[in-house]
Amino acid sequence: MKKEILQRVWSIIVIAGVAGVFYFIAIFFDVFVKVFFLTP
Repeated sequence: MKKEILQRVWSIIVIAGVAGVFYFIAIFFDVFVKVFFLTP
């Protein structure tokens, strides 16, 4: 029972981590594109 809960918590942490990484990449790419296109 405890192992199942731990497994579920780990899966949530992994999903949250992956989502956070994708979110960070999206923000970084957005800023990079804006800076790249706005600066002459």
